[in-house]
Amino acid sequence: MKKIIILSILIVSICKLYAQDNNFTWFEKDNKLYYNRNLPVYFWISTSPDNNSQDILMTSKTSEKYANPMYFDSDGYNTLQYANAVDTNTKKIAYPSQTAVFKVYVDGFAPTINAYFKGTRKYSGGKLVYNKNLQITIDAKDYMSGVDKIMYSVNNETFKEYTNPIIFSESGDYIFEFYATDNTGNKSITKKYEFQIN
Repeated sequence: MKKIIILSILIVSICKLYAQDNNFTWFEKDNKLYYNRNLPVYFWISTSPDNNSQDILMTSKTSEKYANPMYFDSDGYNTLQYANAVDTNTKKIAYPSQTAVFKVYVDGFAPTINAYFKGTRKYSGGKLVYNKNLQITIDAKDYMSGVDKIMYSVNNETFKEYTNPIIFSESGDYIFEFYATDNTGNKSITKKYEFQIN
């Protein structure tokens, strides 16, 4: 049993992380690897770090239900490790004894978003009404991998990336929607406001 556990840890420690298809989402920042918790994880083993190396997909027959693919069980700091690090020159257990550790920061949380309306507000006939030149600023925060993009749509048009405050200078009825994504692909809720410019 001990040999199986050690072998499993060894395989995990020298593997590459891949998701199920080519749309996997991971992100590196400040020498940290962030991975989306909601995506499957597959392990590959290789004798070379080169992209054109021959890789072997690792599978588990003893825990097939949970390992092909695997999912991280918690957000935040996770480790993949092998109990006895091996000296790369002698190929013997390193002395003093130490553990070989790979760190993964698992991100399953979407960004939080808010919109700030700068302009005179009133209600008329149950409708929210602003004067012309209403300015909307959107703010998003993500405490793990960081915010990637903020997207917005006016009157059901195609969503586009938010870069600067949005000015509403024309009279009319408006539907304003926005959301944010983080650097591992988590998407916030889409918030929606309906108002009138008069």
